[in-house]
Amino acid sequence: PPAWRHVQILYWQHQAMKYAAPADRIVYDDDPTEAARLGAADHSLVAGGHGEVFQFVRPWEHFYQLVSPPGRTPAATLFLHELTNATGERRLVAIELRPLNSMLDPSDAYQVFLDRFELMIFEPGGFMRNPQQKSAPFPQTEVTAVQTWHRKTTWFAGQPDPKDPSHFTIRGVRDGVPVKVDGWLRNDWVELEVVPN
Repeated sequence: PPAWRHVQILYWQHQAMKYAAPADRIVYDDDPTEAARLGAADHSLVAGGHGEVFQFVRPWEHFYQLVSPPGRTPAATLFLHELTNATGERRLVAIELRPLNSMLDPSDAYQVFLDRFELMIFEPGGFMRNPQQKSAPFPQTEVTAVQTWHRKTTWFAGQPDPKDPSHFTIRGVRDGVPVKVDGWLRNDWVELEVVPN
């Protein structure tokens, strides 16, 4: 029934907005050897089509499935949490990683991969209204800002900033070099900056 569905939406919305994972939690790894080890040790990780493993966070999976059936195609959830913009508006922000490597030859040992970050922003729903998506799933400006060619990558769970409710960070390692993504909620869009860690 619609009322029960709305209760479910609010439940998973709350779980998504308060979601937190340890900073050392690996949510994506595309090194085949390491990915196989991680997948064997943690069955919540999803195996990708190119030897990678990733974490598709359950609150985000269920929330999006309810508000936009049939839901999202599984992808690495890099960040999921509530953020607040400069005017005090609360938003649910989700950042996913989808490697753009489907057209490359998997037998080529020298192939490189291109990461694409997909950002989604929702205005939270309440007892009398549903959540409202405030951004398209593929905002091209943010996507372009984080495109980087690389070979091997590990990403860790993104972290909200306890001192700035509009800010978050996502840490990773590309080809052995630490990297950090800084993000800020700007009204109903997200500014991303990739910097060496």
